[in-house]
Amino acid sequence: MAKFFKYGVVIVAAFPLLCSPSAFAQPADTQEIMVIAPQVTVEKERARGAMMGKVLVYSVQRTVSFADLDLRSDSGVQTLKDRIRDAAKSGCDQISKDYPLVTDDSCMRIAVSNGMSQADQVISRARG
Repeated sequence: MAKFFKYGVVIVAAFPLLCSPSAFAQPADTQEIMVIAPQVTVEKERARGAMMGKVLVYSVQRTVSFADLDLRSDSGVQTLKDRIRDAAKSGCDQISKDYPLVTDDSCMRIAVSNGMSQADQVISRARG
């Protein structure tokens, strides 16, 4: 089966940005959806006798193409949703591989949710 996404790694320090579907809004004429797989970790350290923590968000971005799909059809919509889930799983698996000590169950949930929010917008435009 052909892969329909590309990937890159992004490390950011602002988790709320990753939780906002509108943060990744695509132009109306694009044929791709960005699926961001986030993983949050807190690095604890002792400073001046107090326990401090630094929040880091590791994320992997996958680009899902729907240029070959007819989003007016139910099968086209289902294929897009499957691609988004596959991209989210791929991104979360990559983070787990690269950062094995980081454990947070929300990666798939957030990645799929953000991808599906974008998909809903492009499906609505396609179905007019």
